[in-house]
Amino acid sequence: MSYGQAPMSIKNLGKTAASTQCPQCGQTATTSIEHKTGKSTHIWAIITGVCCGMCCVPYLINTWKDVEHKCGSCGTPLAIWHRSGDETEVLRH
Repeated sequence: MSYGQAPMSIKNLGKTAASTQCPQCGQTATTSIEHKTGKSTHIWAIITGVCCGMCCVPYLINTWKDVEHKCGSCGTPLAIWHRSGDETEVLRH
């Protein structure tokens, strides 16, 4: 984030950490992210399992996982970016 740029809206959080204002603590901070198994992970597990018998690979690679954003200040879960559909599910308003 550049100096003077407004924090990103929670509904626009994506696959990378970003600065946003937490509705829980009111602080503006860069989100901490954690990769989570989601629908896309399961779909890729089926595909890799059928094609090459390696169904566990998508569970080991973050590229095929959803991204959970938490407040960098208080740790409150804010949103989950779903790789399947490229959509953000807002957890806190």
